[in-house]
Amino acid sequence: MSNISVQSLKSVFQQCFGPKRIPKKIAVGLSGGPDSMLLMWLLQKYKTLMHYDDMELHAITIDHNYRVNSATEARKISQIMKQWNVNHIIEKLQYDVDPKTIANFEEVARTKRYEAIGSICSTLDISTVVLGHHCDDQVETFVQRLQGNSSIFGLACTRQVSNIPLAVDLNPSDQPNFKPVKLVRPLLEYEKATILATCDLNDIPYVVDPTNSDTKLTRRNYLRNLFGNVLPQMMDNFEPQRKQKPSGVVPSAITFFQYKSIIKSELIKSQQQCAKLARDYELKAHRLYQLLSQQKKFSELPALGSLQLKLTKKSLSGYNKIITGRFLYQRLYSYSTLNHYHWAYAKLERILLPKLESFSKTSSTEVMRFTIMNLIFEVSNNANSNELAIHISRAPLTRNELQDSPFEVLVNSDWTQWYLFDKRFWLRFRSLGRAARSVTIGPYQHKIHSLLVCKTLKESGIVTINKKLDTLPAIFQDGKIVAFPTLNISDVPIQSEWALKANKYDFVDTIV
Repeated sequence: MSNISVQSLKSVFQQCFGPKRIPKKIAVGLSGGPDSMLLMWLLQKYKTLMHYDDMELHAITIDHNYRVNSATEARKISQIMKQWNVNHIIEKLQYDVDPKTIANFEEVARTKRYEAIGSICSTLDISTVVLGHHCDDQVETFVQRLQGNSSIFGLACTRQVSNIPLAVDLNPSDQPNFKPVKLVRPLLEYEKATILATCDLNDIPYVVDPTNSDTKLTRRNYLRNLFGNVLPQMMDNFEPQRKQKPSGVVPSAITFFQYKSIIKSELIKSQQQCAKLARDYELKAHRLYQLLSQQKKFSELPALGSLQLKLTKKSLSGYNKIITGRFLYQRLYSYSTLNHYHWAYAKLERILLPKLESFSKTSSTEVMRFTIMNLIFEVSNNANSNELAIHISRAPLTRNELQDSPFEVLVNSDWTQWYLFDKRFWLRFRSLGRAARSVTIGPYQHKIHSLLVCKTLKESGIVTINKKLDTLPAIFQDGKIVAFPTLNISDVPIQSEWALKANKYDFVDTIV
């Protein structure tokens, strides 16, 4: 079993950072376990090897406040970091209820953990956090996602480089000041056994979380025990049986281990193949976007909350469907109102794209509408063309959305706070006059509101007031619609600023 050397870490960093040197400030997500403690130890050796005297190493420990001894362990880790001359920050998570009563605790804790890490990095001006995820973690995630019928992108599991997840959308005032934090995982190719052996060889101290061995606590713990202990033991027991072939038994019947396809080494190969495929598809999807933009076959109409594009019929068949589906996934977040957009790709690949492919093969020239992800895909098929024309817009609001969307705003000479309207448009307002005024912001419905639009807006000549404006934010005052903020037309002395929410699901380069 080989050990992990500082030269190995250097090689991984060259993959992650390219020709650039790594940032001067690096943080390690330090749980105190062997993975993260080894990572911090290697980074110190790397700093010395590269003569990076100006490099700052920080350790961030998130106390999930779940186990009784978690605070004691965090203090123990802090003493070690002090000996290693590493700045150590401990952040204790707080919950509104007893964390042991939270059904989806792992998901809640993950969100809170990344929020805390992001906040610390913002304060300390750190752009890169290094994490100790390793090969065994990938296998456990891979199997869980296989069981959940994940797409190829889910089966790719954790990426070596990714953006820190953002739980909320940033408003336009916060967006320019936001410095995205990159998460880098240098140990993904190494198994847990190699990490433990390297720690033992170099006397690297670490703490052991006793809950990790409780196979009844989480599905991940069960899988960890299955692939790390149960199956290897079954393999060991199988070997003597294989060598002692009873007479009359067909050799192949006893020389083949029936669980060979799910032993860890085989699963690692499968996961790595999926990861490579997913990276290739991600890049091709991004290149498709670049190509369509250059050919003027993709255009966004943010003021109307819609997009227009043309796709070749060839892009809807075979493996091309995966690329086209990922391209749409990378582009639609700003326009969709889904609460869990990260699950949207499967809807595109398994529902929308097969419908588009089937429609593209019809011999007639017609228009069809498909609704998915709270969006309407209006698709025009010309039997004599090799392309489909697609217009994408917001689906009509549901009854509950119509009731919940409107809100009142008191507008004076100062800018109001930013409001996220319909999970799409950021809006803020200020009065151009001295008097404060109260207005209502709500979704336009042409069928209901056409008679409420004031005469000045109808005669502005800037836009035709029709059904195409449905779902856009409108300003209501005294029973009249006096402004459409995103169209920059108004009949009252109120200034509006707006922007679509930023796209958090755009293509991310694997180089930091």
